[in-house]
Amino acid sequence: MRGGSWQKSDDGIVHITLPGADRETNGNKWIETMDELGISRGSYVGSMLNSVDFNMVEVGEHELVAVPVEFFTSSNGSAHNIRLEAMRHGWDCPYAQDACLFAEAFSRREFKEMGLKWLVVMHKPITPDVDIRKLLLFRIDSVHSDLELNPYSGADSAIFSPEGTLLFAVT
Repeated sequence: MRGGSWQKSDDGIVHITLPGADRETNGNKWIETMDELGISRGSYVGSMLNSVDFNMVEVGEHELVAVPVEFFTSSNGSAHNIRLEAMRHGWDCPYAQDACLFAEAFSRREFKEMGLKWLVVMHKPITPDVDIRKLLLFRIDSVHSDLELNPYSGADSAIFSPEGTLLFAVT
């Protein structure tokens, strides 16, 4: 694991520092890394990681926040409204590659300590080689501690799971 750090505040928001990409990393390299880390991948994840829409992280540390879904009570579960509300707090879309960096930086134990069961990375949607806009979603199996990276077809009107957490970049 590479050195990310995190701290959970009293309001349930997890403040995260991730290292930037320290190497040239494309979708195929991230697929290899996910395999090495033992992270399961759902359908379309390979297409998403190799999509032209998959944006790369600049070199250097950057700050993220993992915010519980219930924080966005006034957004009516709409991804569009959630993003607007997040922007009012100084949070923006993270890079899609942050999903990969996050998985590489933290152990399954740390995912659990952060209280993450469902983590939706709120990057700009990626269109894989099918005509569906998708986000990257981590799911932690609390019984077996399995970590999966799945596509999430979160349409703008989607209602997110109350057990969910949303990942944003700090601007």
